[in-house]
Amino acid sequence: IMVSQVEARHLLIGETFNQPGQWSSYPPHRHDQHQPPESYYLEEMYLFKLKPEQGFGFQRVYTDDRRLDQALVIENNDLAIFKKGYHPVAAAPGYQLYYLWILAGPVRIMKVMDDPKHAWIHNL
Repeated sequence: IMVSQVEARHLLIGETFNQPGQWSSYPPHRHDQHQPPESYYLEEMYLFKLKPEQGFGFQRVYTDDRRLDQALVIENNDLAIFKKGYHPVAAAPGYQLYYLWILAGPVRIMKVMDDPKHAWIHNL
């Protein structure tokens, strides 16, 4: 996993582990606008693994104006690539969901913009 100590110009790489029935990338966030220092543009790719392998999960990808608003079924070894929108993930009950995420952009800074409708969740 590439953290800030690793010398790289454009890539950030990490892992997320969802327990059964749990959410991640939540509250929904996006990083599709380059407006330093509030946000930095990053494209993203997820490689999903599920345990047991017949499991599934969901990912919603959407924009504020809803011109993009898709709910996607995630299965083992699926790959999701997106350049814009909020992108929360949920694991179905009974299935662990893992994803390797890779971010690439003009600068190697991850500062996201939360969906303002759901940002209150940070206060729980």
